[in-house]
Amino acid sequence: MQSSLLTVILLTGVLIALPHIALSKSDQEICEDCKAFMTDVSKMLRNETDQEIIVKKVEGMCHIFGSEYCAELVDEYGPIALSYLSDYFVPGSVCSGLDLCPRKKRMSGAEHHQLNKPPVRDNGNSCADCITFLGDLSDMLHNKTNQNIIRGKLHQICNLLGIDCSDFKIDIALIWLQNLLPRSICKKMSFCPKQSEFSEKEHLSSKNQNPSLL
Repeated sequence: MQSSLLTVILLTGVLIALPHIALSKSDQEICEDCKAFMTDVSKMLRNETDQEIIVKKVEGMCHIFGSEYCAELVDEYGPIALSYLSDYFVPGSVCSGLDLCPRKKRMSGAEHHQLNKPPVRDNGNSCADCITFLGDLSDMLHNKTNQNIIRGKLHQICNLLGIDCSDFKIDIALIWLQNLLPRSICKKMSFCPKQSEFSEKEHLSSKNQNPSLL
C-alpha cells in the first residue's frame, strides 16, 4: 500500500491530538481561528516527537475500529505520510479552501513555492490507491448517518485516549473530507498523471481489491 492511503486518516489524528479551540462568532474570527489552528497542525507535522504521538494515536484509533490492517499500514507508512503532508500544508490556503477565510486573488510567493514543491513520489499503484481511497471517503462522508457515526466515534476515541476533542475540530475534518475531488486531487498531488487514463472500471476493480480502513 502507498502513503497516499494514510494522508486523510493521519490528518484526522492530528486534529484530535490538538488542544481545545473554541469557535468564534464572526466570520473574521472564524478565519483567524482556522489559520491559528492550521498553523498548530503544520508545526506538529514538522516535529518528530509530535509525529510519534500522532502515529500512536492513529494506531489507537485503528485498534478501536478493530482494523489490524489499518494499524499495520499506519505503523509502516505513517512517518512517510506525515512528511508528505507537511510539504503541502499551507494554513491560509487550507482555510480558504474550506471557505472559512476569504479566497485571495493572488497567492503569496511563499505559498506558491510551497504548493509547487515536488511531491513525495511512491511506486506501484499509487494512482489507483489514491483515487480509490479518497473516493470511498467522499462517498461515505456525504451520508448523514455516517457523519453522525463518525462524529460519535471520534468523541469516544478522544475520551478513551484522554484528550480534549471539540466539535470545531471534528467539523473541520468532516468539511475538508466532504469536499474532496479524488481524481483532481490525486492529479494535483502527482499520484496520477495529468492526463490520467485511469477508468471508472479500474476504480471499481481496485476498490474491490483494497479492504476498508475502518
